[in-house]
Amino acid sequence: MGDESAVFKLSVVSSADVWTAYPFHTGIVGSDEHIWPRTREQLDAYAKDNPLFGARRTDTGRFVGLCYIKRDSDTEPFDLGGLTVAQEYRRSGIGITLVRFALAHVMVYDDPWSTRQDVIAHVHESNDNPRRLLDLLFFEHKERKAYPGEGFPPSMKRDANGCVVGDIFRFTPKGLRALADWFTSEFRGTLKTGAKVEFDLGPVTLGEMLEDLREMASRYS
Repeated sequence: MGDESAVFKLSVVSSADVWTAYPFHTGIVGSDEHIWPRTREQLDAYAKDNPLFGARRTDTGRFVGLCYIKRDSDTEPFDLGGLTVAQEYRRSGIGITLVRFALAHVMVYDDPWSTRQDVIAHVHESNDNPRRLLDLLFFEHKERKAYPGEGFPPSMKRDANGCVVGDIFRFTPKGLRALADWFTSEFRGTLKTGAKVEFDLGPVTLGEMLEDLREMASRYS
């Protein structure tokens, strides 16, 4: 599970940091037939719009986790995806902590529900790894869709008809309340391994973000 003495910093990834985030991303997804590998240009575009989130060791600056929440237009849902975690930390809790941070950040600063936009996650039909995480975060299953294989990376697994098939999950008000409760009552500044976690929110404090998150959870209950 990695080094218990490590300290991890979770933050929005800037464009200046994409040059180190991209090799980490490609090193993880290059052999995974369920995840869409993103180009450096795509990650840079995500970073410029502030939906790219990362976890790094503070002693080395090395990335150990990435995810993004993107949207293709002002009317499209916010799409949580690209969760990648270094092999040695995959049972440490860093992945779900990073996703919780990303969800809290996007809900507070973008408030997608105020414009009736869902927060969703796509999961390949044969990819079981994210399903328990989404269940813990109270995403609900919305639908299963088959997409023509054209336009998808060659590395992604297709069905017998050449389609990429996936399930769509939607974030819920119950999930938002649970997210606010976790940050308020359960999070103690460490992972389950005992390693410390810090959040970098720039000029905003974690307490200020959580105050807004609790208000939002009450408003959408």
